[in-house]
Amino acid sequence: MSPAAKDRLIAVVSPVVALVMLFGLWELVIKVRNIKELILPAPSDILIQAWRTRGTLMEYVMFTGKEAMVGLVAAVCVSLFLAMLIHGNETLSSLGAGLAGAGRALPTIVLYPVVTVFLGTTSTAVIVIIAITLVPLLFGYVLTGLTMRSDLDDLMHVAGADGWQKFSLVRVPMALPYIVTGLRTALPLAVISAIVAEYFGGSTHTLGAFIRLQAGQLHTLDLWAAIVFACLLGVLAFVVGDLLERAALRRRGDSPVLL
Repeated sequence: MSPAAKDRLIAVVSPVVALVMLFGLWELVIKVRNIKELILPAPSDILIQAWRTRGTLMEYVMFTGKEAMVGLVAAVCVSLFLAMLIHGNETLSSLGAGLAGAGRALPTIVLYPVVTVFLGTTSTAVIVIIAITLVPLLFGYVLTGLTMRSDLDDLMHVAGADGWQKFSLVRVPMALPYIVTGLRTALPLAVISAIVAEYFGGSTHTLGAFIRLQAGQLHTLDLWAAIVFACLLGVLAFVVGDLLERAALRRRGDSPVLL
């Protein structure tokens, strides 16, 4: 086995082993200490309940996933439009980068009461909150990619290329690694934002609303079963984002970027 293959195997197996050990210890503590199900159920009971209610929970997962994807698409469109609008102006680009950094630190869930004033406790309000959460992140990645400079800029200038040619042939290819890395980061964040926003309002046929309902009624097993499906949805979003990034960058020979 090559060192690279060995490293990949370790990277996959290590988290699985750690998770199995954690659940085993959890199960042991529950049995030894005789902890009541109302306080903390055993992992085996949680998995059994998750399997029993899988039909209902999958409906909620689909609805939550749909809201997350619509919010993500809206955020991508807004981010691309704003970045393309100001990337050619150095002053506006610097201002936009600063605002994007500040926006990423904003706890956007506190805006939910304001959004509900205009949109009510609807699915649309949840989607708007997701978009507000993701725009600063995605805008920062896209703007950074579009404002990167290289020797190709001078070459295009000498060749007499117009603004559109410079943008399409130089700026967009330069920005691609930043855009796909931003998407990889935003995908799981979209799921998290959706569930948190749903917890405070929106449609009742969502994971967040179901978690709120079960927590309020002290249905601990159903609560943890919903959390299991929420975690699986988040992991799925992360894997899809990672595969998307690898597929897009492998064709160009680029590497992921960090901001």
